[in-house]
Amino acid sequence: MLQIGSWTDRNKAGFLLDELSKRRDPKLLSQLRSRSLDSLIEMARWRSRGHADFARILLGRIAGIEEIRLQQLVEAGQVDQIIEALK
Repeated sequence: MLQIGSWTDRNKAGFLLDELSKRRDPKLLSQLRSRSLDSLIEMARWRSRGHADFARILLGRIAGIEEIRLQQLVEAGQVDQIIEALK
């Protein structure tokens, strides 16, 4: 659903995946990396935090950033730092 062009579908999928990824299940995070990374990066770069933050959080979890640090980066709008951590 993250690859679908509809903003509504992406938004709903993002909220669901945000909740599911809180436990940082390695299998889920691996699937997100392999199937949705490009879409998540695109969404993380959106200017509206309300629309982009879930993608930023998912990317940070995929990258293995600790939750407290990830929340700090998201709050500060450090999108590039989150994306860089994926490499």
